[in-house]
Amino acid sequence: MIILKIAVCVLAAFFAVCGIIFTAGLLMERLLRPERRRVVSIVPLRGDDAELILRAAAFDSGVTARSGRLFAIDRGLDAEQRRIVEKIASEIGGIEVVDSDTFCRLLNDGALD
Repeated sequence: MIILKIAVCVLAAFFAVCGIIFTAGLLMERLLRPERRRVVSIVPLRGDDAELILRAAAFDSGVTARSGRLFAIDRGLDAEQRRIVEKIASEIGGIEVVDSDTFCRLLNDGALD
């Protein structure tokens, strides 16, 4: 019975030390991590598979409303496709659907920084 009590105490001490080390690691990572930069991704959309391309681009870039921006450039979407793409953009967040001229203007104005 005494061996069982000792084993439980040793195990509890081991897990306590592991918890302290884990917490210290999280704290160090948080303090020493460099600032995250916002990423700007660009994806041209044209044709029937525009919805799939936009979802894949959003997933691959990891874009969300807080983590970056994804510009979906309309390169010949019809009205229904454009509506679907804009709906997806509003659901995911961080995605702006623009035409080529608007994107060029944003690029020239330095609004993508």
